[in-house]
Amino acid sequence: HQTNQTPPRGAILITSTQNDQMDTIRLEMAMGRNIPDAGKVTDAMFDYFTREFIAPVLEFCTIIDGVGFWKGEQELTKILYMDIPPSDVEMMTEKFEQIANCYKTAFRQEAVLISAVNSVIEFV
Repeated sequence: HQTNQTPPRGAILITSTQNDQMDTIRLEMAMGRNIPDAGKVTDAMFDYFTREFIAPVLEFCTIIDGVGFWKGEQELTKILYMDIPPSDVEMMTEKFEQIANCYKTAFRQEAVLISAVNSVIEFV
């Protein structure tokens, strides 16, 4: 779907006609929900984190539930991802790192995984 609207400053614009394929980079962030010696990140806690620390930084993204392992321990995770043009990887990686550092502090995490993989998207 094509648009003639001007995107907001700093926004990533992906335009396409039907069935066009585009090479992109998928940035992903995996955030564990176990809090060391303090229980779990609840849905309400994560919803608040999303409103306060993700939505103001990212124009768009997808967040899904997952299961991961950290140091041999299974835990629920939230996986945030977005497909972006290769030219935006550096800028968006900085934003992902900002969010990851906030998550680490808020929920006492040792680490948050950020990865980048080549992908091809298609608007159908």
